[in-house]
Amino acid sequence: MSSFNTLNDKFHFGKYKGKSIGEVLQYDPGYITWCNNNVDPERCYFTEDLLHQISESFPDFPLDGDFLEQWSLNDCYLEELHDYEIEVAIQRQEAEEAESNDPYKGIDWAEEEWDALTDGQYGPYPGGDIDYDVFGF
Repeated sequence: MSSFNTLNDKFHFGKYKGKSIGEVLQYDPGYITWCNNNVDPERCYFTEDLLHQISESFPDFPLDGDFLEQWSLNDCYLEELHDYEIEVAIQRQEAEEAESNDPYKGIDWAEEEWDALTDGQYGPYPGGDIDYDVFGF
């Protein structure tokens, strides 16, 4: 995720790639609004600290209801995404722990089946595909 925290943070995409937020606000403030409304928040997210800096340094910038409503939606989306990523990481960790604690891990079930079906009468497990019909079961 790319978040912009200060007016000095630079864009890493688009027509103002390499320019700072402050520079873009001076020449094309509408681009900031466009980014807020159209660019995926995982790629371009303006932090609350940056919004305060914008309101102090650029009082004419329209931090109005529409802008803040979309910003709030982006913020909620990122929180939900973060929560989901944490949940997935926990589930993955639990699955790995369950797998490592599996008492049946490493058992050759074909060999176990051979032993159960032959009761040792036909010697050790020969391995591979077995035609059990030959043995009458």
